[in-house]
Amino acid sequence: MIEPGELGSIPEPDTLWVIDTLDHLTDIESSLGSVLSVVDLIVTENLTVNRGHGRQRFHSRRPFPAIATLFARHGLIPSSTKAGAPIMFWTRYC
Repeated sequence: MIEPGELGSIPEPDTLWVIDTLDHLTDIESSLGSVLSVVDLIVTENLTVNRGHGRQRFHSRRPFPAIATLFARHGLIPSSTKAGAPIMFWTRYC
């Protein structure tokens, strides 16, 4: 596992696995923006389903459209996900 602040210390990745991570970042763009611009695949929990856990104050809940817009600015779009699937994939479009 690599913390977001340590991403600059690894070679350019092609995949980013961020399960139960996005809600813990105060600012996704500043924490992950540089890696979002280079990865070809992101794996997240299914962000389209109700994420009712984690109501503690350190969670920054964002609606799916906000995350989709942010990822799209980096050239990443969600792949189709089966209803109720626990994870989803984001791929780079050309």
